[in-house]
Amino acid sequence: RPLLPSPASPEAREGFALDWAIENLEVLLEAARAPLERLAARLERRGQSCRALRAEFELEPYGKDARALDFSAPTREPARWLELLRLELAARPPASGVCALSFSAEPDAARAAQLSLFGPAAQSPDALSAFLAKLAALLGPGRSGSPAPVDSPRPELFAVEPYDPPPPPEVRPPAREMPARLNCALRALRPWVELEVLDGEDARPRSVSGRGIAGTVLVASGPWRMEDGWWGDAPAARDFWDVLLSDEAVYRVFRDRLTGRWYADGIYD
Repeated sequence: RPLLPSPASPEAREGFALDWAIENLEVLLEAARAPLERLAARLERRGQSCRALRAEFELEPYGKDARALDFSAPTREPARWLELLRLELAARPPASGVCALSFSAEPDAARAAQLSLFGPAAQSPDALSAFLAKLAALLGPGRSGSPAPVDSPRPELFAVEPYDPPPPPEVRPPAREMPARLNCALRALRPWVELEVLDGEDARPRSVSGRGIAGTVLVASGPWRMEDGWWGDAPAARDFWDVLLSDEAVYRVFRDRLTGRWYADGIYD
């Protein structure tokens, strides 16, 4: 029967053991340069790029230290890997000397980037990947990405997801004129601004005062009641109001029914 070639292993790994332990960051990065260059050359021969780089260091006298560098766009530039690895190790150095090191790449197809004659300029995938990886190394894991909504009525809650923007549109869509009632947005105030509120018997706010916010309430719409987490250890119960003050500014305020305190949640622009 005809000979059939065996597919290459999807994992690409390079590394070696050291004759003595390395404790200096610059010496460790210089030792990592050769295996990273071989790893990039192996990916280039396959026509692939690296989506995530895994580093594993064996420590002296025992123990291991594993690191992960996730890229928003596949890349195979060892100089960029070294730069990101420097930031990662400088922020969180190994606990002891390194006596062996290895690197493995999660292969992926390179993201094509082509200039457009008429559409908006596209962001370079490699430059964007390096910038986001620098942010992740400087800020720490789970502190950079794209905000995402969570299944909760509390407006201050959100989740962080990896930043993976879609490709830009081929042609910029024409601007649409929004209806007048939608030509405003709520600019959230974080942290909330605590207020002193004079209210009536119906709990409708009559005047408010706080840090940079003060005035008589001309119009008050509400309340919109919100309850969440009553089954857990951190319940929330609030009455929200939209108020127009005497300085013609419109705020969203709420009263925490558990504590009786008032806060400004946002201002309408």
